[in-house]
Amino acid sequence: MDEGKKLKVLVVVRTFPIITHSFIFNQITGLIDLGHDVSIFAMHVDEQKTEHSEIEKYKLRNRLYTLDNWGFNKWEKLGYVVKGGISLLIRKPMVVFRMMKQHIVGRCPLSLRSFCQINSVADLPEKDFDIIHAQLGPLGNDMMMLIELGVLKGKLITQFR
Repeated sequence: MDEGKKLKVLVVVRTFPIITHSFIFNQITGLIDLGHDVSIFAMHVDEQKTEHSEIEKYKLRNRLYTLDNWGFNKWEKLGYVVKGGISLLIRKPMVVFRMMKQHIVGRCPLSLRSFCQINSVADLPEKDFDIIHAQLGPLGNDMMMLIELGVLKGKLITQFR
C-alpha cells in the first residue's frame, strides 16, 4: 500500500461510545490524525452523561451511523423490517435476492437483526471502504455477510480481544 495513500475506514463496534474503551478511541483518532477518512458503525449508541473528551474534539458523532433507529420492542422492529424490506427490495433488489440465495445454502440468517443491519448499512452515504475494521468476532461475521451480499465493499479486519 502506498505510504501516502489516505484510506477510507469503517470501524464497526457493538456499542459507541463507551468511555472505558479508550483503545477504540485511540485507534479511531490515530487513523484520523494520520489523515484517513474514518466512519463508525455501531449496533447501539450509549447515551452516557460522561463522555470521552475525544468525541467532541474529533466530532466523532458526525462520523457515527447506528442500528438504534429501528425501535425497541419486537413490533417496532417488525414494522421496521417490513418497511425497510420493501424499501430495500425497491432500492437494491439484487441484495435481497442474494440474501435469499445465501439463506437457502445456510450462509445468511433471515432474521430481524440481519434485515436491520442490511437496511442500516444500505443507508450509509459511503459503502466502498478500503478497510472495514470489526471490533470482535461476531461483528466480523456480520460484516462478512454484508460484504458477501454486496452491501459493503472493502477488506475486512476482525479484531479479537
